[in-house]
Amino acid sequence: MSKYEAEQHLLGNFDLLAEAVKELQNNDASILSRGAEACDVLIRLYLLPQAVDAVVNDKVNTL
Repeated sequence: MSKYEAEQHLLGNFDLLAEAVKELQNNDASILSRGAEACDVLIRLYLLPQAVDAVVNDKVNTL
């Protein structure tokens, strides 16, 4: 991934970043000093369980 792409992904997602920081970093906002790519990865990790649940539920409902 590139810094530019990560910055584009963050546009309009700062509330989501704040949620991810609160949930995964215990309000340690030092992730911000690591740059856009680290922030993008944190959001992806935060959203991963929801995505997995959605896929599993979809598969279970189609059985």
